[in-house]
Amino acid sequence: MRLPLVIAVVLLTPIALHASAAPPGQNDAGTGADAGNTFADATPLPTRSAVGTLAPQAGDPHDWYKLHLDAGEAAYFFAYYLCGIAVPAPAPVALVAPDGTILQATPAPCFSTSASATSRPNLILPAAPVAGEYRIHFSGDAGVGGDYTVCRTPCAWPDALDRIDLMPPYPSATFRTLVIPPAHGDLGNPEGPTADDYVRTTLDALAEWDRVLDEYAARHPQHAYLAALRIEAEVYDGTQTLDGRSWDVEVHFLETHYGARGAAGCGRALGLAPVLPQLRHVTIAPLANCSIFITLVNSASSAGELIPDFVTLAALRNSVLHEFGHIFGLVHTWTYVDGRPDLMVSPAPFYWGDGSIVGDGGAMAPRLCVSSLDLEAIAYLYRWIPTGVVQPPAKGSHEAELPYELYC
Repeated sequence: MRLPLVIAVVLLTPIALHASAAPPGQNDAGTGADAGNTFADATPLPTRSAVGTLAPQAGDPHDWYKLHLDAGEAAYFFAYYLCGIAVPAPAPVALVAPDGTILQATPAPCFSTSASATSRPNLILPAAPVAGEYRIHFSGDAGVGGDYTVCRTPCAWPDALDRIDLMPPYPSATFRTLVIPPAHGDLGNPEGPTADDYVRTTLDALAEWDRVLDEYAARHPQHAYLAALRIEAEVYDGTQTLDGRSWDVEVHFLETHYGARGAAGCGRALGLAPVLPQLRHVTIAPLANCSIFITLVNSASSAGELIPDFVTLAALRNSVLHEFGHIFGLVHTWTYVDGRPDLMVSPAPFYWGDGSIVGDGGAMAPRLCVSSLDLEAIAYLYRWIPTGVVQPPAKGSHEAELPYELYC
């Protein structure tokens, strides 16, 4: 589940130019040296991401990076420090215009790993006002620094490729799943999908998980037990019991939900209070052993989409596949192959629609597929199936052992 997006107040104060003597032995952005210490000496930002160190106590209180943006070009960045727990850090980071004006300044948060930094970009530029060299400035004026990462989405983290974070597996190989049609129908979209289309696409995505699990199990005999994993899906028709306990998974559709396109979890409330009135039935959260929520009208600022729109069926399919990955026990990855994101990348870099308030919007969302990385991780989590004794994961993430491939 994602946190609400908070955009810092835009500042119009010209920046000051700083200079300092950097400590030896740094390797900011893989340069073998310290990043530029002034606006004028900013280090070019590599294509997608860079890691570095800010050491104000050792004479390195400022690191500057630059990249060219065309007028009107959108740019979204994660900029944060690596630390032991995910708590805010007082060290600021700023996005600076070519003329030195600070466009946005915000405290850079701390995350334990790159792959755990999956909430929202914290430097957001929906449209560059002019063409030119924009800067990102890490400041240690408050005496706080450390190892940091800066990435322009879609990210390709240097320390997270071919790795996916894990949570405990579900204690059953069978997932009795109830798909509950939206109580609000198709929301009056005059040209777009109907409520039946939403349900059909959801069922197709669940069936796709069954298919790829079987295919992977057949191709990798050491993981043949994955063929035992089954999603048994039904559509709510008014006769099934809705008591929050009779189903392993319930799939709900929401009109809107915090700017996130989907959420999933097991045994926890998922912050449901604001959305309970939208659901077909209301019980004390958690609504079921596991719940999935898919938004029908939304945007994803983290993916570069700021205008709410109706979901396309292609995007709905991607989201259902992604959220059921969470039900299996997958968290997130930052794995990109040939510029294409893994299914479990978050925030997923695709558009919910085409910016129009009517119609399906066409296939704006690229088709995402379950990967060998996802399936390897599920095989690790469900290694208990042959014995029947559920085992919690002995590690917090799984690194790929097989060559990366897609199961489309």
